[in-house]
Amino acid sequence: MSLKLQLASNVITLRKKRGLTMDSLAALTGLSKSSVWEIEHSKGNPTLGTVEALSRGFGVSVSRLLRE
Repeated sequence: MSLKLQLASNVITLRKKRGLTMDSLAALTGLSKSSVWEIEHSKGNPTLGTVEALSRGFGVSVSRLLRE
């Protein structure tokens, strides 16, 4: 699985496990809702800063977001 697909899968799983909506994840991370949508749908190319914002928001390491 590509890193982009793995990131999408992990973000969806973590978001749902924590009971978050895309809006609440966006607010938690400082990202826009459209950025969260793009990540979850494997669109665009998220920057390292975006991945770091997600990892801080979820309280997990960057490597956790990218691993299978």
